[in-house]
Amino acid sequence: KLINYLAPVVILALLINTSSCSEQTSLDKSRQGEIEQASLLHKRIAEEMRQDLLEEMILEEILDEVITDLENFDLLKSESTSPVVTKEYPEEGKYPKVITKDYGDGCMTDRGVEKSGKIIVTVNGKWIEEGSVRTVTFEDYVRNGTSVSGEKVITCLGMNDDEVYIHSIVGTVTMVRPNDVTVEREINKERTLLTGFREREVPKEWLVEGEVKVTKSTGTTYEMNITEPLHRIQGCKWFQMGVKNFEFEKVKEGEDEVSKRTVIIDYSYAESDDACDHYALRQVNDKEPVVISLKKDD
Repeated sequence: KLINYLAPVVILALLINTSSCSEQTSLDKSRQGEIEQASLLHKRIAEEMRQDLLEEMILEEILDEVITDLENFDLLKSESTSPVVTKEYPEEGKYPKVITKDYGDGCMTDRGVEKSGKIIVTVNGKWIEEGSVRTVTFEDYVRNGTSVSGEKVITCLGMNDDEVYIHSIVGTVTMVRPNDVTVEREINKERTLLTGFREREVPKEWLVEGEVKVTKSTGTTYEMNITEPLHRIQGCKWFQMGVKNFEFEKVKEGEDEVSKRTVIIDYSYAESDDACDHYALRQVNDKEPVVISLKKDD
């Protein structure tokens, strides 16, 4: 009788324990899934930021070539150098003139960057003359496997109240990455030259303000607004001060749902006193900021 009485109790206890273990296992799997999803999102965001920084660096480098080279009159190179630089003048007067930097089928820079194709600049006046315009176009231009096309218009806005020159940079540039992802960047910026004006021995420093709208063939779109002016020093790839705000949207394939997120990059953070520090803070939505390296290989 005692055995008959205890048997149902033991079975019930085993069933409850089994159910409890099953529920715990299910919770563990759910938490693991959430952790894996968060990790994948972190990696995607990190890759998005890395690609955006690389593409912006390419365009900043082109701006340096267009503004700094022409300002320093550093285009008087022979045809034996790479790139080959040529100037075309009108039959009368100095402007408009067309300056072409031709990298041919490919040449390597001192920093190990391979470039090919042409950057073509049409100049209609002195770069410090208010209202003068430089139009930048590209012909089969490729930088380390990323092709660049489109047009950028650089206009001198004259001096501001601090007696430093400002240039507006407006245009649409299309970049095709080595993996065939197409990125269209609609640019609306201003660049203020703080130091180095007509002083070859003084490194140039700029403040950059404005916004960029980006559309990718992957379905991702975002707007980047500079909420605090970006400070850049000649010879350094990375901004040293300033804040960017990214608003991302992505339509999931086969669905109407739009995924949104906000990313803030704060360049004011520094790991050292190095004038070319390559660290920044990245904050995703309302989460705690994390330190990131801006170096490609880190």
